[in-house]
Amino acid sequence: VSRTIGDVSETAEDMTPAVLAALPSLPEKKLQTLLNKLLDIGVESEEDLRFVRMVDLHDILTPLQCRKLLRTWRVEGMSRDSPGGIKTLYKSISHLPHTYKAHKQVKRKDFSWPDNFVVPWTRMPACITTAIALNDRPSPKSRREMVRILVDQMRLKDLNPTRANCIAVAKKIVREYPNSFADVLRDGTRIGSGYVSLVTQIKTRVEHVNRGNTLVRHRRPKRPPTAPVEDAAARTPEPPAEEAAVRAPETDALLRRKQREMKELFAAEGPAAAGRGQIGPLMEATYPLQRQAVDACPPPPVVDLRADWPYLFTPIGLYKHFQLLTGVGVLEKMEQAVAEKGKLIISFFQNKPDGADTVRIQDILRRFESSEESAFGPCAILLLMAYLDEEVEGLILEVLATAEEVEQALRLPDSPRLIVLGDMLTSRKWMLSMEGKVVVSPHPGFVAGVAALLTAYYAFNLAFQEGASCTLEFIQRCFLGLNPTHGTKVPSRKKKKDVHVSALLRRLRDFDWLFM
Repeated sequence: VSRTIGDVSETAEDMTPAVLAALPSLPEKKLQTLLNKLLDIGVESEEDLRFVRMVDLHDILTPLQCRKLLRTWRVEGMSRDSPGGIKTLYKSISHLPHTYKAHKQVKRKDFSWPDNFVVPWTRMPACITTAIALNDRPSPKSRREMVRILVDQMRLKDLNPTRANCIAVAKKIVREYPNSFADVLRDGTRIGSGYVSLVTQIKTRVEHVNRGNTLVRHRRPKRPPTAPVEDAAARTPEPPAEEAAVRAPETDALLRRKQREMKELFAAEGPAAAGRGQIGPLMEATYPLQRQAVDACPPPPVVDLRADWPYLFTPIGLYKHFQLLTGVGVLEKMEQAVAEKGKLIISFFQNKPDGADTVRIQDILRRFESSEESAFGPCAILLLMAYLDEEVEGLILEVLATAEEVEQALRLPDSPRLIVLGDMLTSRKWMLSMEGKVVVSPHPGFVAGVAALLTAYYAFNLAFQEGASCTLEFIQRCFLGLNPTHGTKVPSRKKKKDVHVSALLRRLRDFDWLFM
């Protein structure tokens, strides 16, 4: 998962007084951990502090400390918009001990080298300098040679550069030569932050040259096992202040009346009424009540949610909820991505790249090519799952039965499953199950089903199940352009899965530029 860091020394210098203004008694060790965390989540200036949220800091500070800190930053953020705002902030920490005041000077020494680091372009091979001059992309082999030279130069400053250091250097390179090094596909689609693959290559090289050298390792506190999992609601963008001020909030009674109106309509006409124009506005108006119901503690069973919000369990309702939650039109984005990137994925595997010419992959391609009715979307998903070594049953079930027969004949898992009717490569209808029940009745279009499946994880605060987390992460990153700064919602996911997804994205990008 990508993380960003800006001008590190300036950020550390600005953040220290900003933290201590709210928490003057914070132990220095915890202060250092907090500063590192803020750098990791992408704080690049003092003004960025007002956008930090409680979920970003819950693994370091207590809830009360988080509230104090966020309240101070938001108040100070408004004061900084006026002259003298910075003076007010620094004045508020004038009573702090000398050890804290000296902290920023110590951290400047620790963090300054990435800001002044000079990439040794003159030492790079001719193929790299030529590619840069022509605004072209270097070959993978040339890029690996560049990374080796780059890491050698970085280790003159720090024998074991941290990931934050690698991010700072990678950002500098991508910012200077985006046409040659940014993570973009040929159609212009930007993958994540645009520099994840370069960071991964640099950090992997650093770890390789430091293998076995325990003296230069950095130790960071592990995430406590009791830390709460980030949910979809935590990523909900806050509306602009101007928009919130103009939009008159509806009363709870009025929203409840609209909820009852939808329940009565569903009782009379069933899910078919979801296609009516009135359902969309009603779902949008009652969105706050939907989030309130989903976010309840303890979480309500799906059967109860479905009884209270029947149209939330229709494709139209799920898509509308997802758009309000993330700002992404999921169906349109998914259809466009599958049409463009689905063909790229299939072509990539048809080219038999190293490590991807397995029996399972070749069997999928053979089935796809043998039938004129095969669709790109299902084939691309099957190939992804095969390459990422995940079983299809961990995400998709193939059946020839009605919803009632499926519930009776199969022991459906609690985590979401896309149920396709018939052979997956040629299936035209799908259902969706959660908590052992079919919650979305048959609908046409495999791509629409994948969109509804991914939407369910976000809408109902569900973690990606371990057996399909890599595929789901790939879909949200490559197909939808969603790149959560805190990773996917799998709390126990191993780091190597991150590498597998990032490596596949990098290989697809290189294939797109070199062969398509």
